[in-house]
Amino acid sequence: DGPAKVTDTPRAMTLVGDTLVVTGNSDGEGTGTDWTTVAYDAGSGEQRWEARHDGPAHGFDIAWDLAPTPDGSRIAVVGEVATETTSNDYGTIVYDLRSGSEVWSERYDGIANGPDAASAVAVGAPGVFVTGRSSVTARGVIDFSTDMTTVAYPLDGPGG
Repeated sequence: DGPAKVTDTPRAMTLVGDTLVVTGNSDGEGTGTDWTTVAYDAGSGEQRWEARHDGPAHGFDIAWDLAPTPDGSRIAVVGEVATETTSNDYGTIVYDLRSGSEVWSERYDGIANGPDAASAVAVGAPGVFVTGRSSVTARGVIDFSTDMTTVAYPLDGPGG
């Protein structure tokens, strides 16, 4: 049950060894809707950690998908992050699977600076691959046109 005790919505889950990880969104107190990722011991159901992410606009932030790294030590979570200047952007956060601490994060704003939303992630030896919809028409246009856009990052993050 999230801090606001209102709406919590799971979007994706995966099992990594003995850890079940669930991600989605949860209403925060004064932060709007936040990404929420929770890890549980798959055998006992005991919560191991919880990580919340509130975008810069404190708006409607939604995590849509997650995937573990090949060695199972980290988990990549993707979704949409409300920003103050460009509507929503792709969001990618990689967490340490044991502690829930953030290893790295990155946002992607498409060519039109309009609404973008990452909806799926795949992780492998070459890196973290994020895909979703991205605006291709200029900001201010009433009918945004979107394309599928895929972004790739090294496993160690954009600077890695």
